[in-house]
Amino acid sequence: MNYVSIQDSNKLDNTNYESWKTEMRSLLRINDLWDYVNGTEIRNEENHVTWREKDEKALDLIILNIKKSQYIHIKNAETSRQAWKSLENLYESQAPMRQYTLLAQLFRKRKGTESMAEYIDNYANAIEKMETAGVVLPTNVYILMLLLSLPADYESFSVAIQSRDRLPTYEELILKLLEEDARRLSNHQKVIDLIQAEQNLAKEQAMISNIGNQQNKRPADEHKYGTDKCQTCGRTLKKKDSKREKIPRTE
Repeated sequence: MNYVSIQDSNKLDNTNYESWKTEMRSLLRINDLWDYVNGTEIRNEENHVTWREKDEKALDLIILNIKKSQYIHIKNAETSRQAWKSLENLYESQAPMRQYTLLAQLFRKRKGTESMAEYIDNYANAIEKMETAGVVLPTNVYILMLLLSLPADYESFSVAIQSRDRLPTYEELILKLLEEDARRLSNHQKVIDLIQAEQNLAKEQAMISNIGNQQNKRPADEHKYGTDKCQTCGRTLKKKDSKREKIPRTE
């Protein structure tokens, strides 16, 4: 076996079947097991032992790459193909209720605190799930729904796009959104840098002012007593000393 697991974050759960299926299929191919899962490799009397060994490895590989919450869906599978088909039937079902659920999820989708690039990826995944379930909408609908899902501070951006004579293609809109997001991040960083520079300047000015005040302030004892010089020896005296010291008189 070459590889036994995809990343933990990409293991199958209730939300990522399409991306998991792509990675899992590649992993099975790398390990020369995909033909057992898709039914191409048929079991017969001649290859019975080898087939069983390979199929069990494929089944183990599938089990190792799904989350525990998914075990219930394949607990009765005896072959890798049965496990694969169980998951496929569950997540690729075109039943009306699943179609309605996925369509409602796309309509209710709103951008939160994630980056624009992350949100666009999530939006594209939602479209892929819906189309896999058999619901395919016109591209313009996807464009307008994406614009409507943006935060309130993107209103002017959305209005500008919708006011044009021609709507951009889906790819063009994605590019414009990424450019707008980059511009906003740049402006935000400039504001942060400006605030930081102003704070640093204020600190420097306060420090300079404090140093100036200390230089201009006289020592406490000098302020209290002042200084004077002895008329006899010329020694500098504090006022308290000069008051006590008697300067001799000459008759």
